[in-house]
Amino acid sequence: MSDTTNDMSKINQYFDLLEKRLIYPIEDMNIVESCTATLLLLFAAIDSLSKISCCCSDYQLYKEKKGWRNRFKGFLKLMGSNYETYAKCLCDLRNDLVHTGMNVKILMSKNPGTKGDHLQKKKGYLYLNTRQFMEDFNAKKEEIKKSIISKDEYYNNATARLSDINLVHYEDDEVYPTPSPDEEPFNKS
Repeated sequence: MSDTTNDMSKINQYFDLLEKRLIYPIEDMNIVESCTATLLLLFAAIDSLSKISCCCSDYQLYKEKKGWRNRFKGFLKLMGSNYETYAKCLCDLRNDLVHTGMNVKILMSKNPGTKGDHLQKKKGYLYLNTRQFMEDFNAKKEEIKKSIISKDEYYNNATARLSDINLVHYEDDEVYPTPSPDEEPFNKS
């Protein structure tokens, strides 16, 4: 298999894994009913994709385990001007949810009828509709995926990033992240 074919295989496996583990569960497992759980999964997906969509200098920071905040804000900028305007606030929300599980600064809703209020100031607070956030994220994810597949802007970052990831295939042809030590291929008993 050529390097390009192997790279594209890993890229496709990565996006399949990203969608199966982070995106599909939001709707399929009814996680969408929890604004916090939805955002935790979407923020993890942004952290992952931002390592592919960042510029070269930010990618070097990724390799050095620095610069996550810049990558996160950079990804939000890609999602549109309102996201760029509120990038610091959303970055703070990410930290609050990831590290404490609590949000006290942003009004959140999953109600489809309030999508028009998404990223608007309401009573001094930023209003965030998690369903709209997910739609906007998914649209940007698909753009990045198309760019990578056509070997445009993000292809080199994707191949460099994914060279560090070990994906394991099982007999069911599913792709999984590296298994625990008691699973195949580590368990040779």
